[in-house]
Amino acid sequence: MATLSIPTLTTLMEAQAALHASMATDKVVVLYFTGEFCGPCKRIKPTVLELADTYASQLSFYMVDIETTPLVAHFAVKSVPTFVFIRRNIIIHTQTGADASLLELTCRLMAKTAFPEIQ
Repeated sequence: MATLSIPTLTTLMEAQAALHASMATDKVVVLYFTGEFCGPCKRIKPTVLELADTYASQLSFYMVDIETTPLVAHFAVKSVPTFVFIRRNIIIHTQTGADASLLELTCRLMAKTAFPEIQ
C-alpha cells in the first residue's frame, strides 16, 4: 500500500538538511518538482507515492511545489513534473515528464545502483 504523502520542501535550508540526512544512510534523494496547476503532475502523483513506498529503504522522496519555493531556480527546473535524483550531494540524474514507466525504471535503477546488495 502506498504512503499517503511525502514530505514537502519549501526552503533551501530544508533541502540541505534532507541532503545531509541522506548522507548518513547513503540514500538517493528524489526531489519531485510539481505544481497545483499541472495536470501531468496530478496524474503521476499516485505513481510517485507508490514508488516512495516501494523504495523507502533506498530512495528518499520529497515534493517541491514550484509556486512556493526558491528551489526551482537553485535546481534549474524549467518544467514540471521534474524529478532530480541526488546522491552524496551530487545531482546524478534529472528527468522531466509524467512517464510513469520511465520513472519506475529510473527508480529501480537508482535503487539497484545505490544498494546492489538489496536487489
